[in-house]
Amino acid sequence: MSSVRIASPQGASFVLSRAFLFALLVNTVWINASEVFRYFVFVMPMMREALPEVGNVAPMDFVVFASWGVWDTILVLVTTGSVWVMYDRFGSELRTALWAATGLWLG
Repeated sequence: MSSVRIASPQGASFVLSRAFLFALLVNTVWINASEVFRYFVFVMPMMREALPEVGNVAPMDFVVFASWGVWDTILVLVTTGSVWVMYDRFGSELRTALWAATGLWLG
């Protein structure tokens, strides 16, 4: 399996597999797309319906997108890291994937 070696300025290094980087990329695209969809389809209309007297209640500005960017980053790292650890510890089988997905969904 091919991998990518990452070195720090202090001299330490660690290796990331290409499979992990691919999973990280796929999760990033999926989570960002689903969060943008959720914002436009659910959050914005519900906020404007619930608070009609407040002008510009669900703005599309830098602060909103920056905070959602931080949230998306946390989601990507937690989902990818958690599933990867479960695969590493329990094997990459369908059963492990179902347990990991269920645990993340319920957690």
